[in-house]
Amino acid sequence: MDREGLDRSLGDAAVALDRLDWSDLEGRLALLRSLLPCLGEPILPGQAAEAFRLVGWSLFSAGDPDAVRWLAAGFRAQPGFAHSPALRGPMATAWADASSLPMVAAEADLPGVGGALLVNGLPASRVPRAEPWILQHVAADGSVASTWLIDPDGPIPVSAAVVAHPTPTSGVRAGRPVIWWVASGVALGLGTGGLLAARATKSAYDTSQSPDLIVPNRIAGISGYSLLAVGGGLGAVAVLRVGR
Repeated sequence: MDREGLDRSLGDAAVALDRLDWSDLEGRLALLRSLLPCLGEPILPGQAAEAFRLVGWSLFSAGDPDAVRWLAAGFRAQPGFAHSPALRGPMATAWADASSLPMVAAEADLPGVGGALLVNGLPASRVPRAEPWILQHVAADGSVASTWLIDPDGPIPVSAAVVAHPTPTSGVRAGRPVIWWVASGVALGLGTGGLLAARATKSAYDTSQSPDLIVPNRIAGISGYSLLAVGGGLGAVAVLRVGR
């Protein structure tokens, strides 16, 4: 799903809210929750705010006290948003309660990560704890690897923690220098063989004085020294990679 698809899903839920069709709104939001993990682009802060507000009103209709926390998260993600002045009665009271909450919420640190972590569409190293938030992991190539909608006081997803603290297996770490050692050994072996061939052709030339042996001797010698140099270089790379 791209951001345009997310906009359509949010728009359908907003229509249900405008009609005060709470059952339809709940169904639309259930669909939205199922689609968010498939979001392939960074979410926009306004989209995150709209999602929080829609969930907040759905919870409000069910009498859930967490509704105010979701509405407040919408304010924080999009501070300049002004809801419809047509709100009346309990809805207007809930909206006023949410908008009067302090703009600085209790936060917790996010772990470091390869690539970047976005919270409600913006790079962040800290996240709200008492309110909902949308976490995305953006890989080094700019693609969105994962998207999660986190409930208030919800934990960081296990898969996000794994991404944040990558632990390569010992086999992978050991295997990288081994490849370079093997390549170095092959090059050194071929280089040694080339020099032995050069020595053999020189010995045969000294005995026979045949001009046909001059070119093979030079080729074998040049190849031997070149391969020894390559082997030495690969060996140096292997030594450097051992410490990585």
